[in-house]
Amino acid sequence: MLNKKDLLPAEEYDEKRKRLVRALGWQGPVYGISAVTGEGTQQLTQDLMRQLEAIWQLERTQQGATPVDEAWDPLDR
Repeated sequence: MLNKKDLLPAEEYDEKRKRLVRALGWQGPVYGISAVTGEGTQQLTQDLMRQLEAIWQLERTQQGATPVDEAWDPLDR
């Protein structure tokens, strides 16, 4: 996740992002966000929730429970 996206012109941000990802050898998703403007935060939180739900389903399956179609509720423990 790269924050402060709003501080650079789009072209400069894209170039710096590409160089950083290449230098790190990063293969996963990269989220450019701005906490100030909210840009990119919705996609980040949606993808994060999907990952948490997938982990929850896997844990349930490993514990012998059957997978469920309902969404994970972190407050339902």
